[in-house]
Amino acid sequence: MTPMTPRELWLATALSLAALSTTGCNNSGRPGMDAQSGPPPAVVAARVMQKTVPIYGEFVGQIQPAASVDIVARVEGVLKEMNFTDGQPVQKGQVLYVIDQAEYQAKVDSAKAALNKAESALDQARAQVGVRMAQAELAQQKALLTKSQRDVARLRPLVEQRAVPQQELDGALASVSVNQANVEASDARLQNQVVNTKAQVELGKADVESAKAALTQAELNLSYGVIRAPMSGLIGRTKVYPGALLSRGGATVLNTLSAINPIQVSFGIPETAYLTVRRRNPGVQNRLPAAQHLEAEMILADNTVYPFKGQFKMADSAIDQKTGTLTILMSFPNPDGLLRPNGFGRVRLMVGKAENALLIPQKTVIEQQGGSAVLVIGEDNLVSQRTVVLGPQFESSVIVTQGLKAGERIVVEGQQKARPGKPVQPSEAAISVEAEKK
Repeated sequence: MTPMTPRELWLATALSLAALSTTGCNNSGRPGMDAQSGPPPAVVAARVMQKTVPIYGEFVGQIQPAASVDIVARVEGVLKEMNFTDGQPVQKGQVLYVIDQAEYQAKVDSAKAALNKAESALDQARAQVGVRMAQAELAQQKALLTKSQRDVARLRPLVEQRAVPQQELDGALASVSVNQANVEASDARLQNQVVNTKAQVELGKADVESAKAALTQAELNLSYGVIRAPMSGLIGRTKVYPGALLSRGGATVLNTLSAINPIQVSFGIPETAYLTVRRRNPGVQNRLPAAQHLEAEMILADNTVYPFKGQFKMADSAIDQKTGTLTILMSFPNPDGLLRPNGFGRVRLMVGKAENALLIPQKTVIEQQGGSAVLVIGEDNLVSQRTVVLGPQFESSVIVTQGLKAGERIVVEGQQKARPGKPVQPSEAAISVEAEKK
């Protein structure tokens, strides 16, 4: 075979390139084919759904005990016992601390003796011994007066008959005068003794009441030596240990006890959200809805959902002027003590409804510097990128307020393969959205 000349070799190469070019043109003209990438990429599409769904708000809440009290020592003395473990649950009435009670027991015994003495003195005053003695003396003087008067009556006729001397009558008359004076003196002493006895009885009563009060105070001080839990809850770390001297100068705080089952979560909601909640419950006049109408769930610090629902407890009386929020308290069951005071969580609360809302999966949204967009698939399977305005989220979906219509198809999976202005091969998948059934 004769070798090709350079000119023939150039012509052969040119013809080959022309043939390849012609073949490429024919392929690009075939429907559904691309000269560079072959057939259109396959994507998963879903239609924009229209439903009425609840709108939830998330608010940062602080976990608080339902009640918290300081455990204090109300008397001085040496701390003898500590009958609990720091940080553990305790029951109402459980003995927590014991203070040395010897001094207070002695004061109780002394107060009992003083009360017995006062009661004895009162009994003696009530017996009116002095009054009885004065009455007896008065009766005796009256008897002597009567005898002397009879002597005068007997002697007077005898003197007139000169049967007895005048001196005997004069002596009898003197006796009457003396006895009359003695009767008046005895009567005065009796009245004075009656008054004194009444005063002694009243004074005795006062002494008894004072002794009783002193005994009550002594018994109280004795009881304060045994410090019990005022409620069931979680005890904190002790601030004072056995052997320490608790001195005067104010109550000594020994520990803090917190009630944590149920536990409370405090958070603020904007005034607009508060008004929405109120309008959703037109029957409520002067308070937020009752617990069964206002429930909430809480997302913990590790982004897990707390398994128990919270119930409405109370709302503050006024909106905070600085933040424009209203403080709400929700009560959450806390049977295993998972939630601890001063922790934080995100409270998820239903604040309204979105009527006939347009919903798309959250993962279909493309975040851009100028806003958000989605890839829309037209009737000819061509992709276009459209800017949308998003509203609140609902579960794994988001509400679209502008940019889409119900029933339009959007790319759910395969956004990285779809190109605006290029065709795709879509397969549809349903959007799973559970609307509120109310």
